[in-house]
Amino acid sequence: MGDKAINKEELVGLTLEEVIEKYENRFKELVQKGKEQEVTIEKLLYENKELLRSSAAVNYLIELLTKKYNTIGDIFGDITDRIVKDMDAEGAAIYLIENGELVVKVSNGIPQSDIKTKLSRDNEEHKKFWDVIDKGERYIEKVSDKESNVLHPIEIYGKIIGFFRVDRAKNGIGYTSGNSIGLDNITSLLAVAIDYHSQILDFVTSLATTLEAKDKYTKGHSDRVTKYAKQITRELCGTGSKGSEIEAALDIAGVLHDIGKEGIPDIILNKPDKLTDEEFEEVKKHPEKGVEIVTPALRRTQYAEFGIQLILYHQERYDGKGYPKGLKGEGIPLIARILAVADAFDAMTSERPYRKGMPIEKAIGIINGEKSNQFDPEVVDAFLKIYKERQQDITNIMKPSY
Repeated sequence: MGDKAINKEELVGLTLEEVIEKYENRFKELVQKGKEQEVTIEKLLYENKELLRSSAAVNYLIELLTKKYNTIGDIFGDITDRIVKDMDAEGAAIYLIENGELVVKVSNGIPQSDIKTKLSRDNEEHKKFWDVIDKGERYIEKVSDKESNVLHPIEIYGKIIGFFRVDRAKNGIGYTSGNSIGLDNITSLLAVAIDYHSQILDFVTSLATTLEAKDKYTKGHSDRVTKYAKQITRELCGTGSKGSEIEAALDIAGVLHDIGKEGIPDIILNKPDKLTDEEFEEVKKHPEKGVEIVTPALRRTQYAEFGIQLILYHQERYDGKGYPKGLKGEGIPLIARILAVADAFDAMTSERPYRKGMPIEKAIGIINGEKSNQFDPEVVDAFLKIYKERQQDITNIMKPSY
């Protein structure tokens, strides 16, 4: 294997355990190579320490395949945090090529005043950064005998897409082969992680597309309901962590809240007349059917619990007369109580196969009249406040999205 990093092709078709074993074997080879070199005992011990730390970083990054993320940006942030820790670095950043410029996507520990957020190719001061891209070679700047700054290309499937910037500080020897190999392996695993998590999000999107093809009404409805629910969440929860988590879950699962209707016959879904009791009983199964469909995908995202709660409980009522579980009051998860108001508003104001949409003021009046009955009063008050103070936000969402 020599000095080459493990490439993506070597990982195809392997189980997680086999991937870990491959990296452990690579680590052993590097340690053996270090032992065979004629170096001082101090240098050898330090190299082995660096290799150990690099191996720990690589094994950590293998966890990217099973760790829960919502966006690729979350993966980048996790990686820079780990680079700073494992390379004992002063700071780290990831730059990616966007529209012909190098743009900072995430940074950790580097002063904002020291980061050029965009690096243009036609600026001579930025030449060293673009050389890393054009040549595909790392750039090392020795600050002292014990300190180095590093720019390391990020290559994914044969294409340079950006670079890692690592500002070294507390380092006894400087930039060593151990960390070089580690950064090479990081880019390989980064490619796998991006592919893996992109496939999860693609799967969620494909589910929504499948339902849209079956019921044209659903896509526009689901999109709008998600947007209404996010507005309510911001009004109710502010910008705190809980509100952010609910919004993130809405982004992923909001468009899928009715995905369980995929298991309901078309003749019922598209019936222009009022449903019979038997038909309505069939419709009432869609929350549980939805959870069965999306759980394999949602469980691999950070906000799986919120997403599943949203799909399973969005038809519950505050007075306990809803379905499928008959939950009551605050026993219903907040995200589901929020979605219930958003869902009802859009259902009333949108055209359906069997009726025209209701005027906004009438729908608002019905929702207000159902406080403490069908809906959580605090959620209703938040929605009414949005409508009173920012009516344009609501009407903008109501515009057709298909």
